[in-house]
Amino acid sequence: MKKSIFHSILAALLAAACTVPSVLPAADEQAENVRPVPDAKKQALTVLLAGLPELGAKPSGNPAFYTNNLWEYIDGGAEAFHNFDFETLVHQVFASGAAEVTVDVYDMGEPLNAFGIYSSERSPEYRFLHIGTQGYGDAFSLNFFQGPYYAKLSVYQEGTPDSTLPPRFAERLSKSMGTAGKFPDLFGFFPALNTVPNSEKFIKKAPLGHAFLGTAYEMAYSGGAGGEHVQLLAVPSDDSPQNAGKVARLRTHFQESGKVAALAGFGPDAFRGSNDYEGSLAVVPSGKWTVIQVGPETAGTEPLKVLLDNLSKLP
Repeated sequence: MKKSIFHSILAALLAAACTVPSVLPAADEQAENVRPVPDAKKQALTVLLAGLPELGAKPSGNPAFYTNNLWEYIDGGAEAFHNFDFETLVHQVFASGAAEVTVDVYDMGEPLNAFGIYSSERSPEYRFLHIGTQGYGDAFSLNFFQGPYYAKLSVYQEGTPDSTLPPRFAERLSKSMGTAGKFPDLFGFFPALNTVPNSEKFIKKAPLGHAFLGTAYEMAYSGGAGGEHVQLLAVPSDDSPQNAGKVARLRTHFQESGKVAALAGFGPDAFRGSNDYEGSLAVVPSGKWTVIQVGPETAGTEPLKVLLDNLSKLP
């Protein structure tokens, strides 16, 4: 089988996962403590696959289920899913004519987690599809998210593949999942001008590689004053000592690894930090949020200002 575009991102995913301290036990301990799949969960996931035989597909054996033993199926890739609080995977292979179609549906527990893992594996350059809430794919594979589910389909076929198989299977699977759903509401508060399409991300652990930041919503922008690209992050926060400590720790990090300067016009606690590894960040704590813009000073701070203003309107 021709190698799909999605296999090429595996190394990047593993590298990103390494920035988060491992919370998984050793393999031998995992094998002894495999979490069982509740009957209701197993039935719900099995029902999602029930419509696929209508397409002329024949299941090869019984579906397999994985919980905290996901490493048995995707080995090093499992931690990226656990970082988004993965719950259960149902894995089933179907025969469809001369092709073999693998269907994996990851139950991530809630829609935000499903979007998070989906957004971590996509790239703005992919070919996007109106399947589920959103999907992307090629002749050999197709991924989409919908509700609490993240579905990944792949096709093995000798010779020229049947390019209709991934979307046909995905559309039938999506139908079983119910309503298509939508992107997280918070992205509606991000500036609309100069966004990089399909760059939205939800980061559940270690935004920018710093576990103490908690979670973050991120979007990319182009067309700064010098044509620079920037990343804009909204980090849920408040004025509690714990969250105030996030900004203080970030400031200390840049003081120790590079330099820190005041960020004029954004209040006494705002600052710009920079070092040789992470570049330049503008950091502004404001009420229940801390907004961070990653990019050179020459990019200006207009996206930062707009996002801060929009977030201030939230209750």
